[in-house]
Amino acid sequence: MILSRYVEVHHALRLMTEFDGGVGYLLKDRVPDLALFGSQIRSVARGDTVIGPELVTRLVARRRERDPLRDLTGRERDVLRRPGRRRARAPTGPRRTDLSPRHRSRLRP
Repeated sequence: MILSRYVEVHHALRLMTEFDGGVGYLLKDRVPDLALFGSQIRSVARGDTVIGPELVTRLVARRRERDPLRDLTGRERDVLRRPGRRRARAPTGPRRTDLSPRHRSRLRP
């Protein structure tokens, strides 16, 4: 369990990725209720994870800042969407290929 004065995302990520078992990261000034804090410590001791809402907000914002999908071209996004669209279709019937006629002719029947 880490009690910190500030949200340090890199410390929290290290805590959650490098330690097995329960982990906790809370801000010191957000622990006004000692009964609740005791409950959180017991949760961590049981192997659970306790994360303060401030850290969750920062982690979500960090994920949005580094979204790898943002750098994809429109064509790359379209290619990634195709498997999902195919699963949504009925599995019966011939499969449609998105290959040009020149490339389709190279496929074995």
